[in-house]
Amino acid sequence: SGATAHPVFTAGVLTSVVMDTQGSGYKAAPTVTFTGIAGSGATLGAATITTSTVSSIVVDNAGTGYSSAPAVTVAVVPLDVAVVV
Repeated sequence: SGATAHPVFTAGVLTSVVMDTQGSGYKAAPTVTFTGIAGSGATLGAATITTSTVSSIVVDNAGTGYSSAPAVTVAVVPLDVAVVV
């Protein structure tokens, strides 16, 4: 748990998600969501887990019309529960 990230937008579209902290203890990919959305259509894919940390988050759709970056929330996954994404 404890992974944090922020989105990078260029000209109103989502170009990447940067991991600020990778967290630890992940046995399965956590759910990753946006909060405070200021545009439309951007979607995130699965988080990649490497040695129990969140190493990256995939951008599925760049979306359009973002005037400010929404927050990225990485869910906390209990150590003894597997999550199917």
